[in-house]
Amino acid sequence: MKTVLINGSGPVGRTLSGILQSNGHCAISAGLAPGANALAGVSVVVDLGIPPWFADDEAAAFLEQTTGRLLSHAAVAGVSHYVVLSVVGAERVLSSGHMRARRQQELMVSHSGLPWSIVRATQLYECLGAIAEAGACGDDIYLSPVEFQPMAARDVAGALAELVMARPLCSVREIAGPKRYSMAKLVQCFLKRSNDPRAVIPDYEAPYLGALLDHQSLVPAQPSYLGSTDFETWLAETTSRGEES
Repeated sequence: MKTVLINGSGPVGRTLSGILQSNGHCAISAGLAPGANALAGVSVVVDLGIPPWFADDEAAAFLEQTTGRLLSHAAVAGVSHYVVLSVVGAERVLSSGHMRARRQQELMVSHSGLPWSIVRATQLYECLGAIAEAGACGDDIYLSPVEFQPMAARDVAGALAELVMARPLCSVREIAGPKRYSMAKLVQCFLKRSNDPRAVIPDYEAPYLGALLDHQSLVPAQPSYLGSTDFETWLAETTSRGEES
């Protein structure tokens, strides 16, 4: 089976490619806007494209153009399964332009006429640094203390691999990490272990992706898949790799 991973050069895409190849499948990474010929003979498209984080109009335009083009190419090529990686909260946090764009992408895929699966994942451990920088103000970082349930990129890749090698769901599956945390507290722990001296100030008025959150915004109601990698395990492995390099 030939699979194309759109924007597949990141940690999720690289791990997913390895899993698929180890199971005897052909996995090819492509950029955000591959031409029609890139999908010739392809059975599955996995769309890992990420829109701009903070600009409402840019996020919406990005996904409308790239997803629309991909769906059109996939239909012409006879792709039998279109998988898109979305984010938990896409249908709830609609005051965020990024989340609205994600939800619009989901609707485009589900209404495309192609067999499809949507995976909504929680935030990645690998993105904790970026979350911290988004809340930075001078020497402090302001983040909401709401709950979230982050997971390792490799666990996201594992969940996607199961779908790629199965029949299309034609529905949404939500996946999450093994444990809930306060966003502010976990980012503070991450910074401390990274020898970053900045303090995280818990603030319910601190926006995330341009939106104010509550304790239900970023957690799945009933995730169908829980990753096995907890934060401490991931952090220890990450620190070890850093020391080795």
